[in-house]
Amino acid sequence: MNLLIFSLLGTSFALATFGIGSFAMGLIGARRQYLGKAAEQKAIMQGDWCRRVAKRFGLRRSEDHHAMVMGTVDGFRVVAASGLGADGSSTVIVEVRGVPKGVWLTRQVQSSDDVKVGEKTFDDSVHAIGATGRVISLLDARTRYLVTRIFRESGEVAVLEQGTVRLEIPHADHRYIERAVGRGLMLATALRGDGAAEPERLAHIAMEDPIPRVREKALRALVNRWSREAPETKLAVKHGLRDEEPRVRLVAAQAAGNTSVMKAIANDQSLSGRMRCYGLRALAKHAAHTHNRKPLTLAVRRCLRRGSARLVKEAATQTAALVLHELRPTIELALRRRTGLHRWNSWSAAERTKRLPVVRELLNALVAIGVGPSQQEVLNLLTVPDTRVVHLVIDTLGSGADVGAVAPLLELAERGGLLSDTPGRARRAVRQIQARVGEVEMGALSLAKPRAGEGGLALVEPVAKQGRLSLLKTPKKGH
Repeated sequence: MNLLIFSLLGTSFALATFGIGSFAMGLIGARRQYLGKAAEQKAIMQGDWCRRVAKRFGLRRSEDHHAMVMGTVDGFRVVAASGLGADGSSTVIVEVRGVPKGVWLTRQVQSSDDVKVGEKTFDDSVHAIGATGRVISLLDARTRYLVTRIFRESGEVAVLEQGTVRLEIPHADHRYIERAVGRGLMLATALRGDGAAEPERLAHIAMEDPIPRVREKALRALVNRWSREAPETKLAVKHGLRDEEPRVRLVAAQAAGNTSVMKAIANDQSLSGRMRCYGLRALAKHAAHTHNRKPLTLAVRRCLRRGSARLVKEAATQTAALVLHELRPTIELALRRRTGLHRWNSWSAAERTKRLPVVRELLNALVAIGVGPSQQEVLNLLTVPDTRVVHLVIDTLGSGADVGAVAPLLELAERGGLLSDTPGRARRAVRQIQARVGEVEMGALSLAKPRAGEGGLALVEPVAKQGRLSLLKTPKKGH
């Protein structure tokens, strides 16, 4: 029994001793860690890293600041000094001066006017501010890769618009500081490039960059900012006309006035509807400036006949904008195809909804070139079993029809349901026609609701010898 008691007492004493020892070791470790951090902070402030960094890059220590090195490396002014970071903590700031000015690169969003160079990886990681041409000219494929990598792997880093690469390193270890100086010099060298002028750098990027969107933006910046007669611009445009990317070809075609390339893009069924619309807009812009409508007319006619809903809508919009009368038969045919008249209900609700904007633009095109010759085609659409289409047709007739549309509109107003706004629309359309017809020489047309077998369209005596088209309400019974 005594032996058991002594054994338990011995075990308890050993455990207590072990616990006390562990606690003591923990205190010692915490103290060492604290002293290590304190020594690190002291090393930063006292500039113990300066000797190694100065030796590595051939810099000299400042006489006025005990924790600063400076000097010139490859034509760049390099300064590294201890100080306080943005959060107030001790840090080492490295600046490499001599970078081309006018561009600001940072990790934080600075404004809504950030320049997008066209490469998603870069644009998602770095925000660029400055003139578009200036920014793109400094960021070729290699430079974008270096900037993206350095911004992701470094702490606080930015390229300031006054021509300085700035990095903040929250470490006293000379290896981190040496790495920051090396990265700053690498980035500065890449931004400086070969010293070529901005037009030459833009032309090189427009021809050689592996990202199509970047090539497009570089070529656009080149032709918009610099002379199109310059040798580098002519070379880039000539190269762009043969580019595999349709966006680049279109920019080059607009700069060269090459309607063949624009028309080929608008008619290429292998391209997206959006891209083909861009081709139509380019042709329309060219037609507006040169008054040569033939290339646009040919492309629009083809798109109206065979294009998608988006393409037909764009073609109709351009027809209305430039008043292309010669496309009237094609627009009428497109209207018949897009509405299907009595086949309308055979399509799904989604399909009918998808066709409505196209029908609207086609009708707007007819208004622009004059509804008159196509009035009967438009009146036929009143039989489409969809109130939305009927309302579009009524508005079109009100905007451009003549008195021949009055009787069908009045009939439509008479049979419209109580819960429908069709009667009101029809009467407004008649009033619009009335305003266009104006005064007539022999009496006035009176549009009245029929009473006791009388017609709704009649001739009345002119008022003051000059009648006007008027709408009369049906007298109530007993009056």
